[in-house]
Amino acid sequence: MTYNDIPKEVRIFDENTSLRLDVYLSQHFPDISRSKWKYYIQEGLVSVNHKNTSVSYMLRNGDEIFIEELPTYQLQNLTPVPMDLDIIYEDSALLIINKPRNLVVHPSASTKEPTLVHGLLAHSTSLSQGSAIYRPGIVHRLDKDTTGLLVVAKTDQAHQMLAKQIEERTLERTYLTWVHGNPVHEKFIVEANIGRDINDPTKMSIHAKGKFARTHFQVLKKEMYRSLLMAKLDTGRTHQIRVHLQSVGHSVIGDPTYLPLKSNPELFPKYSYKIPLQLHAVFLKLIHPISHKTIEFSAEIPEDFIKFDNNILKNI
Repeated sequence: MTYNDIPKEVRIFDENTSLRLDVYLSQHFPDISRSKWKYYIQEGLVSVNHKNTSVSYMLRNGDEIFIEELPTYQLQNLTPVPMDLDIIYEDSALLIINKPRNLVVHPSASTKEPTLVHGLLAHSTSLSQGSAIYRPGIVHRLDKDTTGLLVVAKTDQAHQMLAKQIEERTLERTYLTWVHGNPVHEKFIVEANIGRDINDPTKMSIHAKGKFARTHFQVLKKEMYRSLLMAKLDTGRTHQIRVHLQSVGHSVIGDPTYLPLKSNPELFPKYSYKIPLQLHAVFLKLIHPISHKTIEFSAEIPEDFIKFDNNILKNI
């Protein structure tokens, strides 16, 4: 079953009472379910007053609702697919997964192969409903080629509490990444709004209409032409670390999508395109939704990650 594209349009909210954005859209476009509208809003395809917003935004009289051209939406097959998942921890409330490379976290309109969600459905009959019907259990995401730690909610209560921790920035996510070049400062913060690139919908970029994003970086090791960095997220925008590093001229090695903005391609030899994406979610720290105790996890460095002295991690 496929939905036809909806052309770009602007609608004016002219009601005297407030109404949630996703509720309004599902009422005025009854052929598209509320959960699908949540997905489109989260992907930045719907904005209010020229700003990206949340699913729960309360519309007020006079608000302008801008709807991008929506992609054809193919209903996903959520038949469980057995996978050899690297489960770091599991209890009645959550799972901690060490995600391998080349595994998409959840289905989307463009996804053809089985995703982590398919593997989770084969592993557990208990998963939260998630932020959309095609994201059961998924609280946050990692890019397809990013490796490392991911928390999965098994109940709706756990999902809500974990999502709140992300919103309040008490759930700590720490990444390791090898980047091109040597940053001038040992510690630095990149704070810049991120949204879908207006010229290429497969990419993200920094622009004023994007969503607020902030990443903390620390240099752990410098070598000729490359550096090992630690990155900590305050927010969790799509491709956030990769886009923020591109903006300061130190793109992630193995990531041809986001080369430095002012780079000379000749400075980046062909080997950098053959090396897999050098971005690994190495540490995860959160408050358990049932015990309320702080728990921490770490993930082994993948074999295809550029080698370094593991003693460096002891100082993080």
